[in-house]
Amino acid sequence: MAHGFAARDLATQFPTSALYVAWTLDQQFWSLGNGTITAEYIQIGKMVHAWGSIILGSTSTVSAGFSTSYPVTPALNAATSPVLGLSRLTDTGAGIHYHGLMVMSNSTRLRFFAKNAAGTYLTETAASNTVPFTWANTDEAHFSIVYEAA
Repeated sequence: MAHGFAARDLATQFPTSALYVAWTLDQQFWSLGNGTITAEYIQIGKMVHAWGSIILGSTSTVSAGFSTSYPVTPALNAATSPVLGLSRLTDTGAGIHYHGLMVMSNSTRLRFFAKNAAGTYLTETAASNTVPFTWANTDEAHFSIVYEAA
């Protein structure tokens, strides 16, 4: 209580659900169909933290270039393709989780990449309709990113 309040007081005064704002993911190279999306973000000064959860339905589709938009315009230079966060891509039919990255494609697009362990070292491969698996009903994509707002 060095500053006159306890951590539990912060949780009471600022519940997490009150701080985050719902965010509608832009669908580029994928279609949600009858799937579900939950996504939220918070901006504190110029720092943005966002997370999303996509669960595909029987009419959902994924194609090459699987990407979405940002909740807030980023300040970063897209030419360097910075990694902004992590993803977890889940093939629910096989019960396998694939780890991935969220990479800045340009100033408006955020792309899903899968970590590829086919060689001696891990590489990044853009997620598509067949990478890291063939997407189907109930498959999931979860991600979290942190970046500087413009």
